[in-house]
Amino acid sequence: MLMGLTSHTTSRHVVHAAYEATCFQTRQILEALQRDCHTWRPLGKLIVGGELMETPFLPQMLADYCNITIERPQISSPATLGAMLATGLAMDVVTLENTQAVLAPPADVHQPVMCQTVADAKYKRWKKAVRMCLRSTPMDEDSEDEEQIADPQRSVKNSIPGSLFIVTSFALIIVAEMLRIL
Repeated sequence: MLMGLTSHTTSRHVVHAAYEATCFQTRQILEALQRDCHTWRPLGKLIVGGELMETPFLPQMLADYCNITIERPQISSPATLGAMLATGLAMDVVTLENTQAVLAPPADVHQPVMCQTVADAKYKRWKKAVRMCLRSTPMDEDSEDEEQIADPQRSVKNSIPGSLFIVTSFALIIVAEMLRIL
């Protein structure tokens, strides 16, 4: 759902909104893992890959909004390499030392540079907008604290599923392309 579109909205605005949504949803997942998984250790860095991460803008935005170091490896699909290495380790074909020796240094490393207070404020505003879309509540209501007290698991139950995230991300890209053509 796109909110706040005006006649002055450009394709850049739509793409920026899609990038922000991607970063905030990643932050939401990281927070849920830390809150709900008792064995989860806080991450020191996040390794990203794929075509979206080829530009330096999105990884830097992700570093700022998640307050974590972002590394983009030299390979375009680190998940595939990780799966292959995990299989090799499980089958005792390779050792952890061997795998670390063959890995190339990251192509890019992005450190958070945005003030954390600003990032937190943007994240809170995004969460309110999502809540408004999902529950049709006014933006000026700040009922999040009351909801958490009533049901501490509510934020986990109301997480946006990954498939919905992927579909809406593609929809935002298509809308951005359509606006660019106009």
